[in-house]
Amino acid sequence: MKTPIEQSVGNNSIDFNAVDITYLMGMKFESARVQDLSDISTILKHDNNNEPFKLRAKLIDMGFNIDISLLLEAYGAAHGMEWLENFYRSNETELFKYI
Repeated sequence: MKTPIEQSVGNNSIDFNAVDITYLMGMKFESARVQDLSDISTILKHDNNNEPFKLRAKLIDMGFNIDISLLLEAYGAAHGMEWLENFYRSNETELFKYI
């Protein structure tokens, strides 16, 4: 997607290619480096995205193969272990599909 921005000096604009933040997270999940998981957690924390299954489905639609354990690890780091525990309890049936 192309996004124009205004230069801080002058009246010219610069065109640059921007990547959808979800796609960026998918790329980071694929590499699964410690720093990438930390970056994903930071994005999730600021995005207030509390729906791991919806994010996973969107990433799969984009062509990524997302490990559910890495996804939940990132959510746990973003929202805390109490949130993660409540998520596990509330979604036990759905999570058993991934075992």
